Amino acid sequence: MKAIRWCSTLLLAGTTTLTVAQTDWNRIYQQNDAINRRIEQQREQQRANEEGFRRSQQDAPRLGASPPGQQAPQDAPRPVYAYLAVAWHGDAGDVWATWNQRSEASARDLALAACNRAMGSGCTVALNAWNSAIAIARAQDGMLSTGWGVSADAAKASALELCGKSGISCQIAQTFTAMPSGSPSVVGPMGMYFPDASVARHQFAMLAWPKTRPADQWLNKVWLLSGVQGYDAAQRQLLDRCKQDTGLECAISQTTANTGLIVRFRDTQGTESWLAALSPQHAEQRVKAECPKATGPCEVVKVYDSRSSRMEVIASGKAAAASRSATFLAVAWPTTAVATWKNVAVSVGHARPEEAKAAALARCQADSQTTCSLVAEPVDSPFALFALYRDAQGMVRWYADATAEQIAKMAADDCPRADTCRRVAMFETSRPGTTVHALAG
Repeated sequence: MKAIRWCSTLLLAGTTTLTVAQTDWNRIYQQNDAINRRIEQQREQQRANEEGFRRSQQDAPRLGASPPGQQAPQDAPRPVYAYLAVAWHGDAGDVWATWNQRSEASARDLALAACNRAMGSGCTVALNAWNSAIAIARAQDGMLSTGWGVSADAAKASALELCGKSGISCQIAQTFTAMPSGSPSVVGPMGMYFPDASVARHQFAMLAWPKTRPADQWLNKVWLLSGVQGYDAAQRQLLDRCKQDTGLECAISQTTANTGLIVRFRDTQGTESWLAALSPQHAEQRVKAECPKATGPCEVVKVYDSRSSRMEVIASGKAAAASRSATFLAVAWPTTAVATWKNVAVSVGHARPEEAKAAALARCQADSQTTCSLVAEPVDSPFALFALYRDAQGMVRWYADATAEQIAKMAADDCPRADTCRRVAMFETSRPGTTVHALAG
């Protein structure tokens, strides 16, 4: 289990913005909604791409056409158009495309018909064009993005830019080009890319774990599902199983699809982590990037593909610690900036999350004389210590781990300049208390 790292932003009157470093847990809880939003963005992107393509091409010179304002000579060659179209389906991890067609209608109809034959129904035209290229980028969660350009390279750059706006890794999956050739220009041979449904349909792999500390028998365990078609079905099946086992609400921590992989790796201290990747090469790159610099190289424990059918509960990480009582902690600060109170209230050592929340909010509101909110939902920390650090740039970071030495190593690894990152306060998570600490000065 990784150290706790929260993120939020507080604008203090008369000062720069102070940002609190991010927690992996918060990103995990938000990933679910992010994927659903990306599915909706696919539909919006389809409309935007088509409109942008139309605008870019409507006044562009055509091969063999006369310059604007001039009449073409009677023996001038007629402009030649080579059309292409790409169709897709919300449940598919691939596309259907045809290029060098003689008309826009035939290109659209052929691609759409091939997609619907494979998927049954529900296909739409992602993008169609002429005398140009369309590229398809695939993100690590299986979602697709399209890009258009006057050349294959331009289309690839456009697709990667659109895909990368979600902040996750992307790779080019396919590129299709329609161009006249020869002199006089003629449309080249027609091409088709029509995968069958068994290859194209999304098959998801997902990892989940409880949102709060489970009973001892479920400590350091994760739930892994793969080989399931449909994002909603996979998510529901995995979360239901995790909740059935633990009695707790669970969260999706990693998602990938089709040729994607879920990777389990371990650092030199025995701490295990998980990530999603697009390919074996991408997995190797991500493990190197994610492995903490302070602990040395990491070892890949196991790689799980997306298409194999499995539902497993996996013991992950260091052995579970001895049984202990829940120790919830919470951090609160003013909802809006207060020039005279640039602090946070920290409350630790509570048996229930509502107690931690109430204590942190009450202390913050009493001292600041304004409305306060939580930096993050109360967390049941499995670690003995909880620390607050601040660097010279005003970045404030919270860490939790077993010892002060381990926290110091994480802070040194995490801070952009370790020599300027100083500890503000440290707490024993099992010792109840609510205190106030300065974020500025």
